[in-house]
Amino acid sequence: MNAILEELMLLVVPVLQADIEDNQNLWERDSLIIQLEAKQIDDVEEENHRRTLTAEPMEIQCINCSTTICKSKDLRTIQKAHHILVNKEFADRLIMARSPIPAFQEEDLKYDGQVFCSNPECRGDLGGVCEYKSLEFPLLSLKRLRFVKSDGQGACFKQWKRVACYIAELTLDDLREIVEERRANM
Repeated sequence: MNAILEELMLLVVPVLQADIEDNQNLWERDSLIIQLEAKQIDDVEEENHRRTLTAEPMEIQCINCSTTICKSKDLRTIQKAHHILVNKEFADRLIMARSPIPAFQEEDLKYDGQVFCSNPECRGDLGGVCEYKSLEFPLLSLKRLRFVKSDGQGACFKQWKRVACYIAELTLDDLREIVEERRANM
């Protein structure tokens, strides 16, 4: 009986091993197809969102007290992820408190502090302090902001990619202008 089972095993095992290898290839292919389909869906959603972006600058307010913080044209992104305020005219609407220990640090990027609304009745936490290439910027937290259109309609967003206005990437020209402006104000 054992001899018959052993012969049967010698015939079946190579077939099973080949089947496992083939199915693994099928699984990898199916996984790749699912990833490509998800990427296409994301690309379509991103393109649809890009079409709905408003060209007019929106007013950005503190969600607690509705104090104007800045306009959307004054925001820039660093590495397509970190949203900073570059216009120094709005520095009087924010209080920045630095911390000696950074909460996050990369090569050119460091978070080390908090930004608060300057309204004495509010003092809401609006984000953090970001140091990029040795320049200090307010880093705004989306969940503490309201975006208001020129017609007075306001909206809050949970993700920056859902914000209804275009926010440009920080460029070298922007950095040069900021450095020159800060040197002139010293």
